[in-house]
Amino acid sequence: MKMKAFTIMALLITIMGSSLYAGYTVKNTTIFTAQVTVTGTTNTALEIQIYNRFTHSPTNVVTWSNYSLPITGDTTWKIANEYVKIIYTNYNTWWGITFGSDNFNTSIANPVFTGNTNNAGGLVGVINTSQALPIVWQVQDNTNDYQPPKISDPYSDGTTTYFTNEGWMWKFLIDQSDPDFTNTSNNDASMGSATVNYYVTLMNQNGRLWGSANNERGGGSSPLYLYLAADFATAVAQTYRTTTLTLEMFQP
Repeated sequence: MKMKAFTIMALLITIMGSSLYAGYTVKNTTIFTAQVTVTGTTNTALEIQIYNRFTHSPTNVVTWSNYSLPITGDTTWKIANEYVKIIYTNYNTWWGITFGSDNFNTSIANPVFTGNTNNAGGLVGVINTSQALPIVWQVQDNTNDYQPPKISDPYSDGTTTYFTNEGWMWKFLIDQSDPDFTNTSNNDASMGSATVNYYVTLMNQNGRLWGSANNERGGGSSPLYLYLAADFATAVAQTYRTTTLTLEMFQP
């Protein structure tokens, strides 16, 4: 609901020489106005600013350094050169901010992903549009802790894939077309009746998702800082891009 400005005007209506009311005679008349202006913002607001994570200078796109095959080093996961500053306001009792891609959306995706839905959350090949490089993300309270950001190859217990970097829990980006985006079976009470998965909700009224489990949430306030990394293990010589990274504020 938006805050509105109201103008209240009070006027003394008179007829010179006689009164609208019986019992007294008007000698002089003075008229004045009473007015109030209510200022503020809407009860919800969301905006972002992108910064180079080395110089902290503003820019308008998240990039990775141009890598040459073969990718060498101890991991094929590479952290983006920028971070995203998230500024928000919310006065609702129950609310959240989701993060995902929308790479099947022909209105905003360039290129449009043509592969399997389960693999859509990432950087899409501009030549081979059925291939996407997986993206992971992490949201932090500031740009001082856990710097420089680190990432290593995750491991799997056969059911779940984990990143083990202490204090720097990465989460896989999920595309909005993926059924996991709206799978509420693992949601906890902090998600209320929301029809999105806790795992794609980087912030809600109970705090930021600092871990990867539904109860690993707390702290955090505006602004937040979003970091991204991508896996180049399957990369071939082409450009990869997504134009659909989407933050959405919702109320259950």
